Amino acid sequence: QDLNAFDVTHNGGHGMVLNSSDLVNLSASSISNHPGNTNLVITGAAAGSQIRGNVIEANNTVVAEDHEIVVSVIPNLVQEITDNNGLFATDRGFRIRAGTLSIDATWRAADFEYVVEPNADITVAPDSELTLEPGLIIKFHAERSWRPDSDFTIQGELNAEGQPAAPVFFTSLLDDTRGGDTNGDGVNSEAAPGDWGQLRFTGDSDGDLTHVWFLYGGGGNDGRCCNERTAGDAMLKVAAERAPTLDSVRALYSQSRGALLNVTGGVGWSLNNGHFESNNGSGVEINGERAPISLINNGFRSNGQDGASVSTTGEQTMTGNFSEDNGRHGLVISTSDRLSLNANLVDDHPSGTGLIISNASPDSVIDDNEISDA
Repeated sequence: QDLNAFDVTHNGGHGMVLNSSDLVNLSASSISNHPGNTNLVITGAAAGSQIRGNVIEANNTVVAEDHEIVVSVIPNLVQEITDNNGLFATDRGFRIRAGTLSIDATWRAADFEYVVEPNADITVAPDSELTLEPGLIIKFHAERSWRPDSDFTIQGELNAEGQPAAPVFFTSLLDDTRGGDTNGDGVNSEAAPGDWGQLRFTGDSDGDLTHVWFLYGGGGNDGRCCNERTAGDAMLKVAAERAPTLDSVRALYSQSRGALLNVTGGVGWSLNNGHFESNNGSGVEINGERAPISLINNGFRSNGQDGASVSTTGEQTMTGNFSEDNGRHGLVISTSDRLSLNANLVDDHPSGTGLIISNASPDSVIDDNEISDA
């Protein structure tokens, strides 16, 4: 499809809807003014399609229910459109449809949020790399019925390297405190645990999560009627041969665990400077094989079950962490190798036990920890 110099405006439905299994080339066109609808929708196009030099503009001076969405496109076209077109009045967000990213791409931090369409799953394919710029916000439609939650699956590589003043966010569309009133309802919406599913690393995936926040996920709806608000297994999940870099990750308000990390490839990894709070399940659950792991300067507070549960067969180092006021135990540790547990604070677990060590080698070192029940 080769489309050039179209002027599309004031139609009763969407402006332009494109679907092709071949290349789509759209240039020098103007698409605007489709109240209550979307100006440009692309549901299918081959990798290498070009969408360039277009002006796509919403008219959001109307009442909230008639606010327009600028674009709704498949993952492969996100960077193509943000880099090469004029997008205006984007307060309802840049919408991303279900699909697989099969190319290398960078999603830019901009004056809009990225919004995953309802019940849409996004996958980064093997051998593909997605980079998220500091300050970028991804919001997921809040699924409050039995319909499937949205998941973001990494089979290739995800690099989300935020900064202290510009983290990367994965959150609910109803979270007005990050990015504002993106759903356009004109009120202070209330996000809730389980509004979306999880970010998941699988197989031979890799990546970097630095200064990344996860909020209001952990839902596990699978589309089978009629179990509403089903919990999943975690908001952040690693079920892979190696772990991504995990530094300054925050997971809050998950309907299930904050993070579930199961690394099987035998390569050492670490979780540093993280914070896991107010999740319905445990803050973090770690399982794995022979690889050495370290947890340095993390916080686990006010989670519904354990603060952190770590069960591996490799060497464990835990230094400078705190675990407070969790619903069950503070730290639960098991390893068939050496444990180094130093300078940790464990406090206030009236419904459980502050520290449980069920297994560790005789040469383990447990030193300079503060453990109390109040």
